[in-house]
Order: sequence, then C-alpha cells, then structure tokens
Amino acid sequence: MRRMDSASRVSGGSPEVGQIVLTNTGRSARRKALIASALLRYIQACDPEDLHHDCPHVRLDGDADRRCAQECSAELASHLAGPFDAGERSLQDGGMPSSNWQTVSLIGFARRESARNPLIAVPDRAGFQLSAHKSQVLLTSCLARLLDRGVDAERLVRGPLAAAIRDGLITTAAVAYSDLSTGDREVPFKQRFLGERLRSSIGDAPPVIKTDSGLLFSHALRKAPGTEFAAKIDGWIASATPQAIALWMFPYDVSQWDVLPEADPPASDIEMAWLVERLSQTYFEDWTTDSLHFELRWSQGTVETSIPPHVLSERFVDLDRLTAEIARRATLLNGEDLRYGLEIEGLVERAVELLIADRSELAAALFEAAMVRAPAKHHGRLRSHRGFCLVPSSPKTALDIINSVVDGDDDQAIRLYNLAVAHVACGDSASAIDAARKAAAAADCTEAYLWHPDPQMMPRLVRGNARELASELLGALGAS
Repeated sequence: MRRMDSASRVSGGSPEVGQIVLTNTGRSARRKALIASALLRYIQACDPEDLHHDCPHVRLDGDADRRCAQECSAELASHLAGPFDAGERSLQDGGMPSSNWQTVSLIGFARRESARNPLIAVPDRAGFQLSAHKSQVLLTSCLARLLDRGVDAERLVRGPLAAAIRDGLITTAAVAYSDLSTGDREVPFKQRFLGERLRSSIGDAPPVIKTDSGLLFSHALRKAPGTEFAAKIDGWIASATPQAIALWMFPYDVSQWDVLPEADPPASDIEMAWLVERLSQTYFEDWTTDSLHFELRWSQGTVETSIPPHVLSERFVDLDRLTAEIARRATLLNGEDLRYGLEIEGLVERAVELLIADRSELAAALFEAAMVRAPAKHHGRLRSHRGFCLVPSSPKTALDIINSVVDGDDDQAIRLYNLAVAHVACGDSASAIDAARKAAAAADCTEAYLWHPDPQMMPRLVRGNARELASELLGALGAS
C-alpha cells in the first residue's frame, strides 16, 4: 500500500535549485553547482516588468515590447542533477529536524508528524514511527525552525496541517463509536469521550448494523460532517493555540466541551496550501487546482506572496509542465474531483495507524466508504488498498479482491507479493510460492507498506521492497 504513485510520472519541477545538492563532489560537479547558483540568482533578480538588458534570450515584440522566452530556465536545468523529488530531498537531509535541514524536509516532517494520530497509534512494532513524546518535541522544534525562516507557523498549523488533525479526531471518534456500539472492546477515556460526543450528535446506529464494527465505523464517518460534533472540532481549531492544535491537546472534559464555540470548517488558506504542496508534492497531478493557479499567477507576477524568496527557491517549477497540467484539467469531463489523489494519500496514513493498532476491518472500511464519493478512475486503487487491509483478518476476501483488481495502480511486484502473502494466510503454500516467484522476478518497484509473515507465518506490517520481501518469503517457505 503506497502513499505515492510511481516515479514514472512527470515531476512538478525539472531543476533543483536553492540549496544546490551535489550528488558527487568532483571538480566537474562543483563547476556545475557554481554555474547553477549564479544562474539561479540571475533568474531571481530578473523583474518581469524590467527584464535584464544583457539577457540574450529576450524576445522583441515590435519596437518596444521585450518578452521573456524562459530559455534561461532550460539552461539552468542542464546544470542540475535531475527532477525535483520531495522524498529524495528528505532522504538527503536524514536524521532528525535541525537548522541544516532544507525547508522541503521541515515542511514534510511537520505535515507527516502533525497528521500522526496519538489516540490511535500504538508502540512502534514495525520500525517506522517515532514515540509520541519524541514526535511532539521534534514537531515543536520543526515549527520553530520554519518560523525562523519566515514561514507563518500559525497559518500553517491552522490551515493545511489542521485539516489532517480534524480528520484524525473524527476518525478516532468513529472508531470509539463503533466499539461502544458493539461492546466488544475496552475504550480508553479520551477515545470514549470523543465517541460519546459523536453519538450524542448522530444518535445510535441502526439495529441492522449494531454488531458489524466495519459498518458502524463507516456509518459514523458518513454522518459526522455537518453535526454539532464536527462544528465543535472546528471551533477548537479556530480558538486553540497553534501548539495545542499541532500536538492534539484537545480538551477531553465535558465542562470545556460545553463552552467550545461552534464553527464552520475553515476556509482554505490557498497560499499556505500552495506552500505545502509546492514543497511536499513532487508531481503536479497531486497538486490541487487552486495551488496550480496560484503558482502560475505568482510566476507571472500577478499575485504576491508572504513566503520568503529563499524558501521558494528550494524548488524550481517548470512553467511549461505547469501550464500543461492546468490545460489537462480544463479539458476533463464530468467535473472530476481532481483533489482525490491527495485524499487517498491521507486515507493511507489513517489506515496504517488502524492497521498498527490491529484494526484491519476498520482500515478496510475507510477505503470502502471512500468509494461512495471517489471518481471512478480511483476505484481500482481503493479496492486494492481495501484488499490489502483485509489480509490479516479476512485473507480469502482479500485474495478475491486483489485478484479482481485490474485497474489499480500498484506495481506488478507489489500486487503479486500481496497475492503471495494472502495465499500464505489462507494456508495455500503452493500458490504462495508461485506468486512470490513472479513477484521476485518482476520489474523493480517503489517502497511500500506491506505484510510480511513473522516466524509463525502471521502477517506483520512492514515497510519495504516487494521484490526483496518476496525472496525472503520464498526462503521461509523452503522454495528459494
């Protein structure tokens, strides 16, 4: 289950700029970096209303009008290593947030850790989570470093980051609503508080679904928007301190709940959303249309931004590719919701939290509920994710779903490996070996969340490469 589509898609910006990162330190690389840095400064100092008079690429329209032909951007690209990749930039920084990190990495860390739900997450078992306390300390430090660089941390938190926190609180309440309705699980105090507040807003579940935790969870998620419960969550986001919001310091107390103001969902802060997407979304097709238009207007000088130039210079945006994506969207039919790719990425993060907490049936229900409002082009991807979630609890159903998906977007190696693990869970070693051999021989694939059998052959959530894990599985099955 992947958070990002294949790297074969067109990147949202060809050259890397700002802090020039050398992939090797030879004389030729240093010379290219020097030329790139000088050219970048030349480009940034060029006023669209008063173009450089010594630029050889300026085109003349008539006797007086001088027009930028943008060849300098292509020239800059030739001196740089390759396309912008937000994930690769973060890997280059490595470690924990520091003053040496690029803003790209700080934005990515703040986005990821603020969205992490401390009410669902359990102690790290799969090796890809920080402890809750360490996450809070580092997130506070990360926001302070962004503020030092001129980024309005309060707008960042109340805008793009708060959206994920709002969704997380509603998801937590829906989980608790399901558990309180079935009575099958002990519900901790904070989760119980949210679940009871949600139940008072949407009422008891219909009797026909009272014993099905997945249907109860989906019912609660569907009913929550527009209720007093959702309005109170929005009121808290509007009135709490940025630190309280980012660290999920919600008032789990009836007296405080009663005096919380009610508010409508906050209007989108387009500028802050643009900043986050610009520095954390590699591909233009993952940007919202509002951000694409803001980028174009900013590049044309028709809109100003409060974001410091040194922050924006960490990514160069290819205007030809930008306008091509805007044009592509303008020609799409049926009013397709083009933001849904981003929403699926958020669903994956919420599903992973539920899977780590051993709630695979609820993780699957997230994707099943999403299919009701998702454009048809995303149904294969959502079905594939739902099948993946069901491997530990309903392997036969998972196997049927994964086999039926012909229009998903998983790499072939990932799909074949998921089939192999589902066969293991069903007790069919021969079919598992056949699928694992095909996965190990498939084309290389991106890293993903995957199930991998433990020594007792029980599925355990890991993050890794499907081809490599397929080879390990073959060894465990005695067929390497």
